[in-house]
Amino acid sequence: MQVLPAAASVSRAAAPNRSVAAHALLAAVLAANVLFACAVVSPRVLTGGEPIAQIDYALHFSRAAAADQLFRVDGRTWGYDPHFMAGYPMGTVFDVNNKGVEVAVVVLHRLV
Repeated sequence: MQVLPAAASVSRAAAPNRSVAAHALLAAVLAANVLFACAVVSPRVLTGGEPIAQIDYALHFSRAAAADQLFRVDGRTWGYDPHFMAGYPMGTVFDVNNKGVEVAVVVLHRLV
């Protein structure tokens, strides 16, 4: 199927406009996310040395640190952690709400 020259030139000209619009939308969503985060938690707390939330901070920190160590040893984020509940299987079924933190810790630790 042949494309008419006029249609091809119009679609090529519209492509940069879509890219600019996509970047503007992404910037707007990012700005809204930052503003919402600052409304929920003050920037002073975010940049301070204290934990943001005290409820499960120690558990999530422990799980993320263990996942990082397990990944360093054998390339998996699940295994047995003898320091938590005497070797309770870690990272298989439970702690679904902590998987994003574990992945972020493993990936960001490799970048630093």
